[in-house]
Amino acid sequence: MNKTIFLFLSIIICISQEINSQSYVDLFSDHIPDKYLEDEDKVEQMEINLNYYAMINPDLIYYYLNFINISANTKVFNRDSNYYSILNYEASISSRLNNEWINQETSKIENLSEPVLAKNELESLLDDFRVEELNTQKNTVELYVDKNLQKFYSLKSLLGEANLTFDANLDYHEFLNDKIQELNSQMKNDFENFLSLGETKRQIKLEYLLQHHIFSPGFCGGNFNTDDLDFLKYINSFIDHSKFEENSGIIIGFSTETVLQDFPGETFTEPYLPFSEITVPSTKSEIAFYNLTLGYRIKLKDFKSAFSHLDINASYSVSSSSFSSDTNKTDLNKFYFIWEGEPGNFTLLFFGIIESISWQLNNSTEFSFYINAPVFYLSHNLFFDIGFQYKYLSTEYNVTVQRDIEDQIAEDPSILGPEDETVNFNSERNLFGGFIGVNYSPIKNFTLICSISTFKSVQLGFNYLFTL
Repeated sequence: MNKTIFLFLSIIICISQEINSQSYVDLFSDHIPDKYLEDEDKVEQMEINLNYYAMINPDLIYYYLNFINISANTKVFNRDSNYYSILNYEASISSRLNNEWINQETSKIENLSEPVLAKNELESLLDDFRVEELNTQKNTVELYVDKNLQKFYSLKSLLGEANLTFDANLDYHEFLNDKIQELNSQMKNDFENFLSLGETKRQIKLEYLLQHHIFSPGFCGGNFNTDDLDFLKYINSFIDHSKFEENSGIIIGFSTETVLQDFPGETFTEPYLPFSEITVPSTKSEIAFYNLTLGYRIKLKDFKSAFSHLDINASYSVSSSSFSSDTNKTDLNKFYFIWEGEPGNFTLLFFGIIESISWQLNNSTEFSFYINAPVFYLSHNLFFDIGFQYKYLSTEYNVTVQRDIEDQIAEDPSILGPEDETVNFNSERNLFGGFIGVNYSPIKNFTLICSISTFKSVQLGFNYLFTL
């Protein structure tokens, strides 16, 4: 048998039917007992079975219709009947031949000069033509098979015409072969027009092909030659290879980044108390930065793959906000007093305690420069990348000293200072590190980004590539 017969049988419904799913029960309702048509559960099961048999080999419909008619007459849905056994045996042959052919076509993919992602998609398309294989022994009982009626059912399945009636005087085997030859010519013309004219609107839609699986190679008896049309290349022509291409261009993006920032302890001299020093403890705070990004993508390879492009970007925070901190207040309860005069002969001016110190973020700025490249593509629009980054962080925060003055007799109260005193500090850090990110492009050139860096930060954002 000619294995490439699969090629034309795959188009059986693609020209003659609408894209909407064919109801096989409606199509063959004239050949199904009325009492089964009135039973919703049986209608649902028959639809599943007819669809399955039509997908792998429409010749099987003949056995199935005979089986359900015999079951209706005997009033027993006997799965041990001769027709049911033959049906399963013939279906097992068709499913095995189908999948063997798919395996042969799949093995040819490596020999194609296509991008890796295109090969993966082509293999995925071929997998859609696989069917569940059955393993059934041959029934030793020989049953009479009306070959002309069998081909009539196959032709009816092909055309999708419910009003087509059987005429024993017609040769449906010949009609079926003629129709497949017609489909053969239509497919060749579609393929040739695509190759020569680069047409984007295909005459035959791939959705039709995938909706109905490849049928048994014995369906047409090998009565026509298909060697002049390569099925694998034909299926490959439906793949949009432009989506696998790499492009250079300008990158513009926006992101929000949450950074867990460490603030080291600071010690400063209390300006109003002689020889008194106060230490601000080290703290941590989550800061959210809102960054604008400008960059450039350099194409390293023609098609998407590991390290197929290199992005060089710079980002600057347009605003920031503090989420939380592990502490923002420390109790000191440090007693002090101040006097004038000599020891033993002095006048107490005032006494009290330094109760606590607290700090609060005032302003934060971030500037980043980073380069990154893809390391693994799951598909043309989903990939992982790694990168290296320089980050400059500048953060201002205010430290407030809270005093509680118990008594004072000083003639000049200004020497005491305010009860709440604020001191400003600035933290500047230059950081170097790496990051790993996940990138997803729901539409071409627009990418959603999520990355985690060694700076204890998580970044979410998007960018758009203006190709050059």
